Amino acid sequence: MKNRNDLAGRTSTKIAVIKDVYAMEEFFNKFLRNWGKPGAVLEILRPWNATLGAVMAVIGYLFVSNGVSFFPILITFILFYITWGATNAINDVFDYDIDKINVPFRPLHDGRLSQKEAKLFVIASWLISALMAAYLNFYLFIGIAFVIILSILYSVPPIAFERHWITANTSLGIMFVFMPAYGGAIYGMQSFNLPTAFYYAFLSFSALVCFLLLGKDLKDAKGDKEGGKFTLNVAFGSETNLAISIVGTLIFYILTTSLFYEHIPKILFLIFAIPIYGLIIFFQLRFKKLKTREALANNFGLLRLSFFLYGLLILFLLS
Repeated sequence: MKNRNDLAGRTSTKIAVIKDVYAMEEFFNKFLRNWGKPGAVLEILRPWNATLGAVMAVIGYLFVSNGVSFFPILITFILFYITWGATNAINDVFDYDIDKINVPFRPLHDGRLSQKEAKLFVIASWLISALMAAYLNFYLFIGIAFVIILSILYSVPPIAFERHWITANTSLGIMFVFMPAYGGAIYGMQSFNLPTAFYYAFLSFSALVCFLLLGKDLKDAKGDKEGGKFTLNVAFGSETNLAISIVGTLIFYILTTSLFYEHIPKILFLIFAIPIYGLIIFFQLRFKKLKTREALANNFGLLRLSFFLYGLLILFLLS
């Protein structure tokens, strides 16, 4: 009995340590862990990422629309949220061995969700979003279909864009920004004939995210290397990875802000965009003095939050 109690104590301590160490990444997880299977399902769709993808779709819709209509915006957000949630889940399924090292507290690794259940969740989510979109509007369906296709190409072997540095962040930036925005835009215009300004603004925005998200590879270096992911960080080292991230982010933040300012000529945009970049560069430079995986993960979470503020600023000024 004593041994059993000792084991339970050590297990409890281990879980407590994991919760403390991964505080930023487990911001949602520590609450959802107590919700059983529904909490595990909600956790695997990574609400913070799904929200970002859905916000991009709404921004794309608003960028080309003359007026703001509640129902189209709501349905755009919901369907792209569901689609992006499944995208996160399929990535967890095929990154199982890598995440076992990088994020061992997720539902697939602590037994709250099986691989089969995760795959069923992905299939069901994509079917629901695609069928609802097809029922509501042809252009909305095309937008959802594009995101699903790119999600499969990004995570699923033998292609798996995420496994090589040349395609990893490029495809992630396009999948995170351009594809949802494109889906929202063609739905908003009811046409594939989008204005040239849209392509300039959102391709630049995608490039910005491409460079910004290189920070993710700093925290995941160990798992990526052992799991066979040939990221920029694995290929050329953390210093080169960070330098490219900082320079690329600066260039495309200026370009993206300029392109959106042409569409949203409000001084309020610049007033808030400048300090938001200040936050971004602060967290990027902070990577240099952080050594542990946990500290890097927390810093990346704050960097991602800064980007989210930038997206919300554009959303607010377009609406």
